[in-house]
Amino acid sequence: AAESLSVSQPSLSASIKRIEQKISEPIFDRSSNPLKLTEIGEEYVNRALEIEVPDKIYDELIEKL
Repeated sequence: AAESLSVSQPSLSASIKRIEQKISEPIFDRSSNPLKLTEIGEEYVNRALEIEVPDKIYDELIEKL
């Protein structure tokens, strides 16, 4: 996932940890293999995707997914 987002794994892990601390909930179910989003995580991602961003940035994000 980190590679597809062009960030290092430690940076991605730190970002996820910050999000989880901010919302006081885990966004990933770490007991599953592969990892899955929790209900809260799915809601967080869906809301993040609803934020309006300039088309260029949105297109770049979609390409990385």
